[in-house]
Amino acid sequence: MNLSLSSACCPQDIESQVEGQCGHAVIISGCPALYLGAFEVRDMANRLRAFTLVEILVVVIILGILAAIVIPQFSTASDEARESAVRSNLRSIRNQLQVYRVAHLNNYPDAAEFVRQMTTRTDADGAAGGTLGPYLQKIPTNAFNDKSSIGVEAGVTGLGDNSHGWHYDTTTGNFYADDSVGHAAW
Repeated sequence: MNLSLSSACCPQDIESQVEGQCGHAVIISGCPALYLGAFEVRDMANRLRAFTLVEILVVVIILGILAAIVIPQFSTASDEARESAVRSNLRSIRNQLQVYRVAHLNNYPDAAEFVRQMTTRTDADGAAGGTLGPYLQKIPTNAFNDKSSIGVEAGVTGLGDNSHGWHYDTTTGNFYADDSVGHAAW
């Protein structure tokens, strides 16, 4: 075979020199377009560029470690968001209870009529159809137990037992979260 390879600078140059010869290909370093028997040099180069099993395992382990660090922070953030929502709802409801008390001759809403008296217009005696209120659009949902019901009782019996979303003490006018004893202390 009479081939001048030193002058070939790219695969096309070499292929043009090899064309018409005996059909065997020549491999030259840096020329991935030429053939060696049944294997293409391009395939060999791709094999050399592929990731090994060890490299893939290292990446998977690193990703696992990162996930183990990050995921607990998301769960903490969601608990903090729920706590913030409950505290905000408590602050709003307590403020509106004070506004109700001032507008209704120093009386808090009645136990049996709490939701109606807080969410509709009432008169100074708390009867429906007046010009006062509404103080709340609706009773908010407790973010920890997804309940918006209110346990209305005189005193703190059952407070924090998770039977309702909220607890209203008719004797003092205090309003609490009812999802746990710890949150009831807010």
